[in-house]
Amino acid sequence: MKSRSNTEKRSQRAGVGRARDTATVAIGAAVLVICSWIAIPITPPISLQIFGILACAGILGFRRSVVACAVWVALGALGLPVFAGFGGSVGVLLGPSGGYIFGFVIASAIVGATSDRTERTLPLALAMTAGVAVSYLCGALWYFFAYSGGEGFAAVLGVCVAPFIVWDL
Repeated sequence: MKSRSNTEKRSQRAGVGRARDTATVAIGAAVLVICSWIAIPITPPISLQIFGILACAGILGFRRSVVACAVWVALGALGLPVFAGFGGSVGVLLGPSGGYIFGFVIASAIVGATSDRTERTLPLALAMTAGVAVSYLCGALWYFFAYSGGEGFAAVLGVCVAPFIVWDL
């Protein structure tokens, strides 16, 4: 019986690793979809999108969490109802909440990179706080430049950040 070469064995292990990464990314994207659909009926209504982003990034690490987040955004851009309120289209990405969605990808990168470097709670909590702040900043800037109609940035922060900050922190 002929034994396999080391190259063949490494190739087989690499294939298993790629399959595992693909499955992990798909599960991460599915978690983001589910968290987006879960709405807490308060005023204003909030979803668990940011929770899903931060949890996936903390668990999956940089590369897999960013890819999972990008897959989630791509599915939404294709029109699948993967965003909050069962929304999904390029219109959602270009709409008032589009900046937050793109900010989620950056937040995922920040938290995922930190997760790859340490398992300590404090650095991860600080990275998650920074991720929330970045998503707020992206969302507020997007709204300010595209939709504010001449309102000042402080007024935009009052509409885009203040109602949600208590729930996100």
